[in-house]
Amino acid sequence: MKKLLILLTPLTFFCGLIWYMFHAQIIIVSFPAFAEYSFQPINKKNITLFWYNDHQKNEENADIIWTDQTHKNISAVVSAWLSLMQEEQRIEKRVKLETVAVTPAGTEAFLTFSHTLFNHDYAIIKKWQVLEGLFLTLNSLFSELVLLGILVNDKPLFDEHIDCSSSLPVSSFLQSYSMVPTQLTHPSKPLTLVIHPYGDKNKTGRVIAREFERKMNRQLAVQIQEILESTGYCKVFITHGIGVLDDHEENATLANRLSADLYLDLNCFESKKIAPEIQGYFAVYNPVTDFWKKKYEAISLAPIGQAYLKNHGVSLQHTMAFFNNLNKQAGQKIFIHGPYGLPLRPLIGIETPSMLIECGIQKPEQISEIAEFIAQALLQSLSS
Repeated sequence: MKKLLILLTPLTFFCGLIWYMFHAQIIIVSFPAFAEYSFQPINKKNITLFWYNDHQKNEENADIIWTDQTHKNISAVVSAWLSLMQEEQRIEKRVKLETVAVTPAGTEAFLTFSHTLFNHDYAIIKKWQVLEGLFLTLNSLFSELVLLGILVNDKPLFDEHIDCSSSLPVSSFLQSYSMVPTQLTHPSKPLTLVIHPYGDKNKTGRVIAREFERKMNRQLAVQIQEILESTGYCKVFITHGIGVLDDHEENATLANRLSADLYLDLNCFESKKIAPEIQGYFAVYNPVTDFWKKKYEAISLAPIGQAYLKNHGVSLQHTMAFFNNLNKQAGQKIFIHGPYGLPLRPLIGIETPSMLIECGIQKPEQISEIAEFIAQALLQSLSS
């Protein structure tokens, strides 16, 4: 009897443990032969993928598996688009789509990638064209999708130029701004310009002809300052000195308190073209609503991300006037692109009219030539 009890005790304990784990769903028992399967309709769908190459929009067709689940369809589309971009060498690293999350209404989606979608050394427009191709591809297939969040390792994609800190509209930002700039009148006092050359003792920027971008940006800013102030018509402030840390909030405060006529952000990148390039940008976060007429009180509070809207129309007018004058005087000596309205990190918090200029150079000697063209175009557009 004792032997029987000794055998039954651990057996009873083991059976009780299994029973508890089964009811607590620690162990789940499934019988596939008796399971009820619900098959989802799966079809092939021919889609169009969009991508850019040297300012030219391209299209390519592809077949993917299409289901009735939006997040799976978005995942299939984006994966096909990534394969195309890597095949065409528009994305240098091997980037994978890790997760897709869609809101219940289907109006906003969040894509998490394994790596950033563009190289740090790319020109701003080349970076944006990567995102523009993605937006156009998704917009053509998911009419209900309005906003798209771009994440890398579960954090918003970070870039020194493109602002992806919040979800962006899934629409085309590369529009043609053909409006005739308004002739702006100014008082007789000297105009006030604030110039921000990207780079400080910790931020070297991109590499240009074996030199750091911060050096080129400062040389460009100083030469533009000298040309403009020599006319006696402009007072130019450079946001920070050599060897000083660059504080973006301080730059914005400086420009806003001075009520500057223009805040100019200067950037350079290495170009493979013989002639220098000049590309211009102004802040746009929504290609539709940003251009609606809005009324602002003299004293009002607004989120820092919407500061650009206060003088958004004036920024566009100055940028258009600048590029009209630049095209007249530069001719075939410089490649000119823009202006483009994009979500720009360097212009966050700037209430005054603002513009970002990016110069593509092959060698440092081209800085003086570019500075002269930019200064003269600025002078004409601001004094008209």
